[in-house]
Amino acid sequence: MACTEKWLVSPVDFFNGVDWPFEAYWWFRKRKECLRLVLKQLSYLKERGALPPLMVDLGCGNGKDLCIFAKHLLPVLENWIFRGCDQGPACREKFLEHVEWFKLHQVDIAFEEVDLSQPLPFADCSVGFVHCSEVAEHMPDPAALIKEITRILHPGGLLLFTSTNQPSCFELEFYNRLLRPESSRDKQTPPEPVAYGSSGTPLYGHISVKTIRQWESLLLQHKLQLVDAGRGAIRYDVPCLKYCELFVGVMLAAEWLLDLVLPRKISRFLASGLIGIYRKVS
Repeated sequence: MACTEKWLVSPVDFFNGVDWPFEAYWWFRKRKECLRLVLKQLSYLKERGALPPLMVDLGCGNGKDLCIFAKHLLPVLENWIFRGCDQGPACREKFLEHVEWFKLHQVDIAFEEVDLSQPLPFADCSVGFVHCSEVAEHMPDPAALIKEITRILHPGGLLLFTSTNQPSCFELEFYNRLLRPESSRDKQTPPEPVAYGSSGTPLYGHISVKTIRQWESLLLQHKLQLVDAGRGAIRYDVPCLKYCELFVGVMLAAEWLLDLVLPRKISRFLASGLIGIYRKVS
């Protein structure tokens, strides 16, 4: 049965309220692939009774992803608890709005104020499932965050991880090393924060971009082994063409063609981002 036949939310909920056609598709594609991976792990999560019944979303933002997962996990995993971790009153407000929107009033789901640059407020091996999406590339030291994820995950626990795949083969940086950030990093001043969290923690843009292979090498160093993978969208946007209907049509046709002719384990390396589910191994 196709994943679309199992969705308990509207596909419209996968979008992110953006007005650029391909950026909107990027978010739709990411959420659809993430949900597909989660649904494929339902039987594993149910059978692994030793896993702590706790799902933590690190860098949950507005909480939409966690609400979508809760909506699909709870019919099978009735006693699971859901915690969204991020900073700021705006995140908390939007989180509560999505809990209301998805009608999760009777669910043990809550927002926690957490500084992800500090040790996470969870005991060792106390979490069964971690979701960390579009967060690590914003961290000055993503390895420290991944180390903390490994610490809190129970052996056999799962991590759903998404991040950049830069440079991908659809970017000029892939063909010209001089355009890559690391080629001029030693000439740059330290990155400027784009904002500050409620605790005063600086928040950055994409300062730790990596390719899929680089991310997965780092994850494997921290005992997180690939279980299954999805494929993200080819591009987030192309600024000069973002409103060109012909360009959007061509790109969507390319997305469809990739799904048709290549398995995800190959085509995922062509995408602009990493989408994968990983298991903590001893």
